[in-house]
Amino acid sequence: IKWNYYTDPDRRNLYNNFQALISLKEKYEAFSSDNFTLYQEGMSKRLNIVHTEMDVMVLGNFDVAVRSVAANFTRTGKWYEFFRGDSVDITSSTQDLSIDLLPGEFRLYTSKRIARPSFLLSIEEPFIPDGDAGVAFEIYPNPFDDETLITFAGDDEYKLHNVEIFAADGKPVRILAVPAGIREVTWNGKTGGGSDVARGIYYVRVSTGKRSTVKKIIKL
Repeated sequence: IKWNYYTDPDRRNLYNNFQALISLKEKYEAFSSDNFTLYQEGMSKRLNIVHTEMDVMVLGNFDVAVRSVAANFTRTGKWYEFFRGDSVDITSSTQDLSIDLLPGEFRLYTSKRIARPSFLLSIEEPFIPDGDAGVAFEIYPNPFDDETLITFAGDDEYKLHNVEIFAADGKPVRILAVPAGIREVTWNGKTGGGSDVARGIYYVRVSTGKRSTVKKIIKL
């Protein structure tokens, strides 16, 4: 057995992901449901699972280019993405929402929030492949009281960015999608629902493409 594989960041990340998927099948009956539909268009695939426990949707892009996949959410309400920890509110008019996937990207949505493994919550030490410098950004002021400014820098300064804010326990607090061409965004210390967050330590993860960087922030 090549035990050194376990200390290689790329192989360890792959191991963790497979372990997480196996654990889902063991813990939740929905993943053994025989009520499912598999849809494929070119190099894009979608799996919809219907079950009394919860509904599940898996999207995958097996192409080497960005592809848009019609989600076909099976019910309205809030859906939770397993790996990123974010959520989306689905109405009758957005059930066929199209989602852009990067080359090789996949997503797993469930109609109820489920437990996420520790490696996905360990945001103080995010997985960054060797040779990847991450995403350059600054936060000021930090600590902050009412609001703080997140400014992107470096070669990715004007690219599309995804800003995720987590509590110290890894629970998602706010997700901000910043379009290409915009180099900064303000966080006013509120959750996605508009309510104020408590004082304490939070973490900001900024990602663009498959690269990301995490920084600590303190709300006074």
